[in-house]
Formats: sequence, structure tokens, C-alpha cells
Amino acid sequence: MESMINDTVQGAIYLSVIDMILLIVFLYAMGQLFKLFPLVNKIKFTLRKKGN
Repeated sequence: MESMINDTVQGAIYLSVIDMILLIVFLYAMGQLFKLFPLVNKIKFTLRKKGN
């Protein structure tokens, strides 16, 4: 069975580019997730304050 990406320098460069793009997407998603933590904390504090 022939692989989709050749076992050559061109294939290695292709895999590196795909890896770099996926890393950027992953880091962007993690950054967006971490931006939500202060918002969740603020909502929790507001709900707790309304309860008392």
C-alpha cells in the first residue's frame, strides 16, 4: 500500500508545514479557552453575591 505522503525531503517538509499549522490552531484554541476562565470566575462571583 502506498502512503499519501512520500518518504522524501518534500514529504518531510509537507508534514512539517501541516504540523506547524495544527500547532498554531491548537495554541489559538487554548488561548481562547484560557480567556474564558476570568469570565467564568466573574459569573460565579456575581451569582454567589446575588445569593447572599
